[in-house]
Amino acid sequence: MSAFPCSFADPQLPGNGTSPLYVLMSKSIVENSRSFARGAGLDGIEAGVAVPSPLSVSAFIGAISRRPALFAFVVGLLLTSPALFIGFAQDDWYFLSIFKANDAQGFNSKLLNTYTFADGQASGNQALLKSGVLPWWAVEGWRVDMWRPLTSLSLWIDYQLFGEQAFPFHVHSWLLYGALAALAAVWFRRTIGAGRAAVIAALLFAIDGGHGVAAGWIANRHALYTALFGIGALLAHDRSCRTGVEFSKSVAWRALALALFLVSLFFGEAAIGALAYLAAYAFFIDESAASRKPIGRVARAAISLAPYLAATAVWRAIYIAAGHGTWGSWLYIDPLAEPLYFIKEALGRYPALLVGLFAAPDSIVWAALPGVWQALFSAIGAAFAIWMLLVLRPLLSQSREARFLLTGSLLAALPMCATIPQDRNLMFASLGALGVVGLFLDRWARARRESPVRARVLAGVWLGAHAIIAPLFLVGMSVAIAVMDRGFQNSNNSVAQFANRDTELVVAVNTPLDLLGASFPLARAAQGAPGDFAWAWLSAARMPVIVQRTSAHELLLQQEDGFLRRPWSH
Repeated sequence: MSAFPCSFADPQLPGNGTSPLYVLMSKSIVENSRSFARGAGLDGIEAGVAVPSPLSVSAFIGAISRRPALFAFVVGLLLTSPALFIGFAQDDWYFLSIFKANDAQGFNSKLLNTYTFADGQASGNQALLKSGVLPWWAVEGWRVDMWRPLTSLSLWIDYQLFGEQAFPFHVHSWLLYGALAALAAVWFRRTIGAGRAAVIAALLFAIDGGHGVAAGWIANRHALYTALFGIGALLAHDRSCRTGVEFSKSVAWRALALALFLVSLFFGEAAIGALAYLAAYAFFIDESAASRKPIGRVARAAISLAPYLAATAVWRAIYIAAGHGTWGSWLYIDPLAEPLYFIKEALGRYPALLVGLFAAPDSIVWAALPGVWQALFSAIGAAFAIWMLLVLRPLLSQSREARFLLTGSLLAALPMCATIPQDRNLMFASLGALGVVGLFLDRWARARRESPVRARVLAGVWLGAHAIIAPLFLVGMSVAIAVMDRGFQNSNNSVAQFANRDTELVVAVNTPLDLLGASFPLARAAQGAPGDFAWAWLSAARMPVIVQRTSAHELLLQQEDGFLRRPWSH
């Protein structure tokens, strides 16, 4: 077999400028392209025509198919590497202030509660009001108190080892993301098989733009840990259910899966997403239930899920008994404590999440829109989801793996309606979504000339959103929190410059964002900023606020949409 003509000529080489290495590369590419052509039904096309350059899709997929986990690890690290140098941002200042305040006390329970922003107790909230973290219009009993003890412990260990050097904190999260991308590739190979679909899914997961914030924001590390141990639980559960496994080994694998799931829960409540895939697995994949009728499969799913549901109930009981939870905020909703409010908000949030999950833009756009436009965004999201399901119907009818992945993804996205739509919260949901995308694109590529127009449109949408836009967003979103924080820091510096040594109180009439007002005292405390003055903010809106003094101790504030609104109330 001779090498086909290509642009590997090097003017620095003697003779015709073609090195043996280039000839070998050319032969490898021709061989890979012929294998791909046979798989795609293009046997009659000559190699020199089928593969015009070494950058062809077939050669690329062939190159990474042998070690997809390693490739996903490397690509994930490369695209998120800019986040290594962005320093601390936003909530990072909060946990730093906790660690610094406890330096003299040694290890104590407070260090495991770095995600307790407000415990809802009158004394605690009053202190936050006095310090200027909470605004004056926050509802009584406002509580945002997430229990993520293992994530808090990982942050405290980093602090003990590296102090206030942000770089090692970022290296920790950076390597976590690489490991997560690699483990996801293993899971796709186990779930979908060793073909191109699994490789495509692994690559798309590694470059997904929605993962950027978790990879780059230290305080968002919990999303990486919950997904890492959650996927480990799914792999162990799958191993325990495969036929031919000895009973004792099956029990051991199931025990390992349960242990990994519990660890995932103690890293963060997002681990609930793993339950979605465990339920879908029991219904569609579990070989012992595959031949059963639907009612039998439901019963089997309930039995299979029972240990995980029991573990979740124990975790929830400890969570509540320790005083953790949320209340009174549009930002975070406890579905069990406020079920009707959760359902009401989910009607608008869930379609927005599906837009971010399967297409673009990031679902956080929904939160920035006014009410009418939010409703329109949600309506478009619902319409897109229905259309997508219609296009996917042939694939879903023929592939139980596709049914498993899509069901798991849609179920995993539901709990994320408990907070404002953001793609950074869709780590678990993106597993199944990108697995379906991989299956669909692989099948479409094999018969794209015969595929209907709607399939071509969906393929175009997914290639554009997940293969072209996503990696650019991954890079951008990995540093986005720092860009936002720099804006906050500039505002904070201007306030500090305004104040002098005799200033006792600084009052912001109107901050453009709630987070700007709340983060100012936290950042100052963590950074040890000079100046001993109190801080208060009268409003947070992108609209005019009318301020009138009605007496020596009273102000009258007027704002178009009022004050008792999100995120400080319902």
